[in-house]
Formats: sequence, structure tokens, C-alpha cells
Amino acid sequence: MLTGLNASTYPIIATDANGCSVSTSVTLYQPNANHCCSTTSNQNAGSNIASQPNIILLPNSQVSSLTANNLLANYGSGGVIQGKKFYIDGILTIDDNIMFNQCDIYFTTGSKITVNAGKNLHIVQNSTLQASCAMWDGIYASNAVHKFILTTQL
Repeated sequence: MLTGLNASTYPIIATDANGCSVSTSVTLYQPNANHCCSTTSNQNAGSNIASQPNIILLPNSQVSSLTANNLLANYGSGGVIQGKKFYIDGILTIDDNIMFNQCDIYFTTGSKITVNAGKNLHIVQNSTLQASCAMWDGIYASNAVHKFILTTQL
């Protein structure tokens, strides 16, 4: 665990026993007094995430119902959403096969992803899922035909 780091971008390199390595970077943002947490009743909370450049707040006027189908219709192509940043307040329902490629997805407290029967959720290529501050409720797949796939390449 690292502590006492200032807001900045830091390189991260992981090397396995065979000498194979993968690198990325992480950006730490300076929290402000309102950083925890955004909800539909308090839009000013979570503003350090909500004010990041190019972040898409969900739900919004284009996507009022948080479903994979709606996200793909507005932000994707061919079942893939590429390089987007989302800040989700609610339940994201995977009602269509979807792949998040190089996406950052932040969740407010109590938010979650629910994968419908027979649909697939792929989270690939340096995509991140994280809570905006407190715990989010995670990913739910209640049936053997539900699945989600997390992959990384070395």
C-alpha cells in the first residue's frame, strides 16, 4: 500500500517471475470537500470524479435507463464501447452483449451491474471499474448462462 502520495500521474509496472511485464499509469486526483459520494439527490457530491475531463454522467438526458442496449446505442459501435469514462449512479443492466475496451467506470455507493440471462459483459484492455469513494454493490450474475469476462494482456 502506498500512502502520502500527491495528486499526480504515476507509472505502474508489474513484472512476473519470467520477466514478462506490463505497464500502465494511474492518476490520483486531489479530493475536495464534496468528494463522497454523488447520488441523484446530491449532484454536487463526488465532484472530483464528476468534473474530470470527458466523463459521462449516467443516467443523463440521452440515457435515462441504464442498460447495455442504451449505452451501445449512444456511445458504442458493434457491441463495443471504446475509451469512454462513465460515472454511474444506479443499476446498470446488461441486457445485450457488451464490451468495454479501455474504459473507466466509476460507481456511486449502492450502484451495481446486473447481467441478464444469456448476455455477456466483457471488460478488457486496461478498463477499470471502481467505486467513487465508498463500496459499490458489484456485479451480479445469478444464473450459469450469465457471465462476465475480465482480461488483461502481458
